[in-house]
Amino acid sequence: MNFYQELQASTNDFIEPASLKNQLDIADVYDAPFRTLLSMAESRGTDDSYRNSLRIYVNGESREDLEEDILLNPPHSFDEIEEWGRTTFKGQDFLVVMNRVEKWYSPIVKWCGHLFEDADGQLNDELLHLEVTYFIGNTTYTPFGIHIDDISEALHLNLGPNERYMYLWEPETYKKARGSYEPFINPSPRIFNHSQKNIIKKDNWFFLPASKYFHVGENTDFSISLAVAMIRLDEHELLKRAVELAQIPFEDASESIDVKSIMKQTTEVVRNHKNGIIPLTEIGSFNHPAELALVQYALRIRSNLGFRISAGATDKAFPELSVWRESSISLHTPFKLFVLEKEQEVDVFAGGHMISLVKHGAILNIIEKFNGECSLSVMELIETFLNDINEDSIYLLCKTLYKCGVLGVKMNEYV
Repeated sequence: MNFYQELQASTNDFIEPASLKNQLDIADVYDAPFRTLLSMAESRGTDDSYRNSLRIYVNGESREDLEEDILLNPPHSFDEIEEWGRTTFKGQDFLVVMNRVEKWYSPIVKWCGHLFEDADGQLNDELLHLEVTYFIGNTTYTPFGIHIDDISEALHLNLGPNERYMYLWEPETYKKARGSYEPFINPSPRIFNHSQKNIIKKDNWFFLPASKYFHVGENTDFSISLAVAMIRLDEHELLKRAVELAQIPFEDASESIDVKSIMKQTTEVVRNHKNGIIPLTEIGSFNHPAELALVQYALRIRSNLGFRISAGATDKAFPELSVWRESSISLHTPFKLFVLEKEQEVDVFAGGHMISLVKHGAILNIIEKFNGECSLSVMELIETFLNDINEDSIYLLCKTLYKCGVLGVKMNEYV
C-alpha cells in the first residue's frame, strides 16, 4: 500500500484524524523553507508579492515591520533555521508563516504531485486543489487560536526537532466548553480538558479534518512544520475562478450552468484518456462560454498537479535551433500535458498554463509521445514527424513547453 492509499484508509476517506510515520523521501520538504525565504529575498525590489505570502508574529503580535530585516538576512540551509530564528528574534516567542510556498519553490509542486499521484486529480469526487504552508517558530499556540476552517482539510508533517501537539474539539463539544462557536485567540487551560490531544512526533504526519473540528496546534519548543491544505471550492467559487481566467465577466455567467456536472464529466473523461488528449465532444456540447471556461479551468489545475498558481516558468535558455538536434527532451514527472481537442483548434495545458494552437494531428501526436515516454531524442522527434510538420514548428512547440517549466532539455554527450 502506498502512502496515499494508507492515508486514505487510515482517515476513513479523509474525514477522521490520523497519524502516520513518514517513509518518503522528503529532501525537497527540508529545502523548501529556507529556499522560499531566499527566493523572496531575491524578489525584493522587483516583486513585492512576497508580502502576501509571509507573516511574522512576535509574542503573539503581527510584525510586518520585520519582513525586510528577515529577508535581508535569511538562513541558507535547513540546519541553520533554528539558530537563525533564535538570533533574529532575540530569544522572544516567534512564528514565521510562509503561505503559497509553491509560488516560491517549484520543486515542492513536483513533490506534492508525487504524494497525491494516486488521487488522479480528485479528492472525494472533487477537483484536487492544494496549497503549501510552512510554520517556523517556538510560539506555544499559533496566533490564530482555536478555530475551524471553512473549505479545507490539512496534512501536517512535523520536521522537528521537537514534537508538537494538535488539539481537536468536535463543534458541539467546543460550543459547550467555549460558550459559542467563536474562535478562541488566547485559550484558557480549562478548555483543553475537553479536547482530543494528538501528539505529532518528529517526521510524523498528522491528517487534520480542519473543517470538521475546532483545532489549535501547540509547540513544546522550536519546530518547523509543513502543512498541505486540501481545498474544497463550492460551485460559485469554481465558476468565479474559471471565468476570471477566461476573462469573461462574472455577471455574464449564466446562473443555470451546472458547474458540478461539468467538472465531474471533465475529470471522468480525463481519467479515461491516459494519453492526455481530451476531445471536447466527449465532455459536452456547450452553448455558454463560461461552460468551456470551467473545462479549461479543470485542465489547468490538473496540468499543474492540483496547484492554482502556475508552475514556475524557467528563464534558463533553450538551445538554439542550430544546435538543438543534439538534445534529448523529457517531461518532468509527475507533470502531464493535456490537450483539449476542439473542432478547429486545440488548447494545450502545461504546468497551469494554457496555449491555444491551430489544430494539427502532429501536435496531438507529439504531446502524446511526451506523455508516454521517459525521454526523446530531438532527432527521433524530427524524423518521426518530418512529413507532417516542419522542424521550426516542432522547435517552437518544445521551446514553449520548456518555458512553462514542465519540459526538460539535455544536450547529448558523445564519447
